Amino acid sequence: MLLDTGRLNAVVVEELHAFESDFDIQPVPRHQEIRAGTIAWIARFIPEAIPTDTGMAIAAATGRFHRHPEHRTYGWFRTLYLDAALFALTGEQRYLTYVLSNIDHGSSSLREAVIASLGLVADRLKADHPDLNGRIANSLARGTMHNGALLAVFLATDGTAGFKRRQLDAWRRLPTLAPQDRERIDRLLAGRSLPLSLFCDEYARIQRHLLFRLGAPDPARRKASPSWPATPIAVADIEDRVYRHPLMASLIFPPSTSSR
Repeated sequence: MLLDTGRLNAVVVEELHAFESDFDIQPVPRHQEIRAGTIAWIARFIPEAIPTDTGMAIAAATGRFHRHPEHRTYGWFRTLYLDAALFALTGEQRYLTYVLSNIDHGSSSLREAVIASLGLVADRLKADHPDLNGRIANSLARGTMHNGALLAVFLATDGTAGFKRRQLDAWRRLPTLAPQDRERIDRLLAGRSLPLSLFCDEYARIQRHLLFRLGAPDPARRKASPSWPATPIAVADIEDRVYRHPLMASLIFPPSTSSR
């Protein structure tokens, strides 16, 4: 079975336009997160469906959002998935500035949004990333919610089993580590798993939305540029990419054991 990358590109363009149209709605509606999450999901798993001009449109729109007068207070958490999408497309760390600097945010709901967007691209980060590990240490020291999900993000990063075990052991020795977080780290050091319910729930919503969008009747959609031949992609290839992502399962194991 083949999937038309041109149609996927049209979905990205439409979702971006709808997202920008509703950007100022207060409070942020759930469908806005799903729209941006859909763009990020396609950028991460089917980047060939986003040609250069669409990538530039995402970057331009995100730049406008970042320049919004209230971005630092009320806007930064709206663009997290778009930031992750741009990182997925370019590999440029600068796009993760707001994501990484807020994983230890004081609000549990905002921290959940940050972690979910970071999770999509966690496997593209190095395990010894200083900003990531410093923020995780701060979150663990404060005993905040969703620390289990943060540990899962760390396990999903690109690094050796030895380094990850040493880092987990260092976090275990934090003097203010909460009992539940010590128990999680002990589980991992013993080779046991962590549940991934935060990621499973969030990414399932995004994937359902994308399926509904692809199954809807085609509106008058933007046609691909002649310079971009929209070649189809095998659904089996997409499934394999998703399957190999460490946070797309129900459990994550430390790297010395099975990843599934």
